[in-house]
Amino acid sequence: MNSRSTDPDQPLRQLLYLRALRTIPTIHIVYGHFLTTRVTMPLAGCPPGARQTARVIKTEDLLELVRIVRHELGRTVGILNPHRNPSRMLLRHATFVKSIRKGVLAASQFPAVLHDAHGRFTKPASW
Repeated sequence: MNSRSTDPDQPLRQLLYLRALRTIPTIHIVYGHFLTTRVTMPLAGCPPGARQTARVIKTEDLLELVRIVRHELGRTVGILNPHRNPSRMLLRHATFVKSIRKGVLAASQFPAVLHDAHGRFTKPASW
């Protein structure tokens, strides 16, 4: 698990999240990975004719997995999204899309303090 220079604590938060998921006996974790590449992309809001770009880290989403589950396995795929605009690429393959209201999202979070076989641990503030 690698961190980005802009977020060095990312791997620690992910390990804590996986540890928290393991406290739920009915959860089975399936590991995968995101494809991360460095690409040059145009800047938003540039005046016409201006060719301004920035070098960015682009992380690919789970599009292929969603496509396989929906179209090859014939299963229902829903996007439950806390953001205003879900991924347009994922929308092409989703059966349905629902917004997650802030109150519901807050009520769905892990508690601040969790316990497992290794002892007590706390939820990072930035989850």
